[in-house]
Amino acid sequence: MLSLGGAGRRALGAAAMRRSVSTRRVTTRDGVGLHVVEGVGDGRAVLCLPGALGTAMTDFRPTLEGALGSGFQAVSFDPRGYGESRPPQRDFPLDFYVRDALDGADVMSALGHERYSVMGWSDGAIAAIHLAARLPERVESLVVWGGNAYITAADIEAWEGLRDVRATWSKRMRESLAAVYGGENELQALNDRFTDGMVRLFKERAGDVCLGEVHQVRCPTLVVHGAKDAMVGPEHARYLCANIPRAAPLVEMPEGKHNLHLRYATEFHALAADFLGAEADASDTVPAGGAPDINSIAYGFMGSKALFTALSVGVFDAIAEAGPGGSSVEEIEAAVTPRAAGERLRTLLTACTALGLVRHVEASDKYVNAPSTARELVKKGKHYWGDYLTLQVSKQFYNRMAELDEIMASGSAAYGYNQWFADDPEAAAQYTKAQHNGSLATAASLLRKLDLSGVREFLDV
Repeated sequence: MLSLGGAGRRALGAAAMRRSVSTRRVTTRDGVGLHVVEGVGDGRAVLCLPGALGTAMTDFRPTLEGALGSGFQAVSFDPRGYGESRPPQRDFPLDFYVRDALDGADVMSALGHERYSVMGWSDGAIAAIHLAARLPERVESLVVWGGNAYITAADIEAWEGLRDVRATWSKRMRESLAAVYGGENELQALNDRFTDGMVRLFKERAGDVCLGEVHQVRCPTLVVHGAKDAMVGPEHARYLCANIPRAAPLVEMPEGKHNLHLRYATEFHALAADFLGAEADASDTVPAGGAPDINSIAYGFMGSKALFTALSVGVFDAIAEAGPGGSSVEEIEAAVTPRAAGERLRTLLTACTALGLVRHVEASDKYVNAPSTARELVKKGKHYWGDYLTLQVSKQFYNRMAELDEIMASGSAAYGYNQWFADDPEAAAQYTKAQHNGSLATAASLLRKLDLSGVREFLDV
């Protein structure tokens, strides 16, 4: 982890550039009108995604007024249902982060920007990750801060504690947003819908807001964290850095709170400008979509084998059975198959923690499944597809892939599928069972990648 200190000062000349920003209306793919703000300058485009209840000017005024320097032009917008992008009334369906991400892409396309960098704060950080994961050919680089990787019961408790804007919000924050939304009653209704949306995400998606998408981000990424951020803990920033393939080392601002880019605008924008400028220069020689992460490709088999083994011995099921408080090593050892015990089990749990499959709660010395693990790798989970991974990928595909060198040299496979299944009916049955289970993952992936908001019927062949 790096501490902010030696960043360049390209952004410091921004004060001399100040002039009025410009606004326009952009219509999205589904006909919603968005209030768009184009910042000063005419350099490389940077899309800025606001946080919850925020707008372009409440969340990114310094950025839009040139804080990144003359080499960039910031663009932001009021997300649908926020600020001047009303109507419609803001709602929070399960896919609202994806919707905000695609709205941002619509804005940039309407302005003629097909390749650009993205900066996202708080909720906007989550939407930015979705955008980079879904449209890698458009996003050159990414800067995120103040964003959750997942939602926990503690997060829900915190949001519920802030539900009453009159009783729990600071006067400054309450009055500034009440002015945007037409009074405290309107602000209260909006915050109620937001809080209800978070609760629904926690209950119906096991708190998963971008856990799968972080692995699909292919562009260079900078994660910044404020050491005094009371809303989002450092574990989220660490998780993003550990799981986004091309993430730079985590940068921590020691005095930074949740709004570090506003409170320490000069320092933050100098840091962001240095990162975006360096990556933009490098991207001139890298194909659209980013360069491959050679390290992840070369060593990926080790992580997947740890996953398969944890599935096989029942680690994730054992943790799930213990409940939301998690399970200790001893409790897991008592529940799993006997061959996973002692230091072997501890080593496996350490690997699963490093991969983000489980989290180690230091205070209680217990392990908790990550939301996506609970949903997809626990047999009682709604979208379980572990059978496909253990029965087919681990036991069949891995063995078959060992023949690849020989096949490349000889031009033929010594043992094709037809002969394999004819000689081993049990393997054929295992393959079929795994394929049926794996189709659940394919369906879930399609739902994440396709906009099916207007679809009423879907045929599964």
